[in-house]
Amino acid sequence: FDQYDFPILLAAEWGQEDRLLKLLDDSAATSARKVQIVAQLGDIFSAQAAPRLLTALKEPDLEVAKAAAVALGNIGQKESIPVLIETMQSGRPDLRAAAAKGLGLVGALHGDFSIILPLIDALNSDDVAVKTEAAWALGKLPDRRSYEPLYTLSKSLQKIHATDADPKLKKLKEAVHYSLKQVDTWEYIQ
Repeated sequence: FDQYDFPILLAAEWGQEDRLLKLLDDSAATSARKVQIVAQLGDIFSAQAAPRLLTALKEPDLEVAKAAAVALGNIGQKESIPVLIETMQSGRPDLRAAAAKGLGLVGALHGDFSIILPLIDALNSDDVAVKTEAAWALGKLPDRRSYEPLYTLSKSLQKIHATDADPKLKKLKEAVHYSLKQVDTWEYIQ
């Protein structure tokens, strides 16, 4: 696979959403090519692609589904929020972190505080990646309701030091601290 698939990049640059969608549905397209097409659709904020990306969330190919969740967040269609919440809460376990990331993007874009409680619930996940993406997402749309759960999680991560920690836990700690600062700052300027 050529990481710089010129026809896809060119179609995206020229805003040819129809061509990208046709390439996405090509049965001969490899998984890596589909992931790149989906990412490009997100990068060009293709509202036209949103319905197709919602179905891509249910694709058997996990990498395509993950790319679709993030692309939906980038595109920013408010209608994708309930589907991303549902995917984050009860979708395939390996897809939940990508759904949380997409949810943070689209929720912050619209200032939609309906994402806060599901993201707070996701902080209790056993999956560190889901917790991390939920923490980042909470920092994108600061809300005082998220402060206490983030603070509690931060206290549980205090024993993690930079030198000997699992890289996933270090990322979680970084996300939690970032979001706590965002909520603190937001509270201060209100």
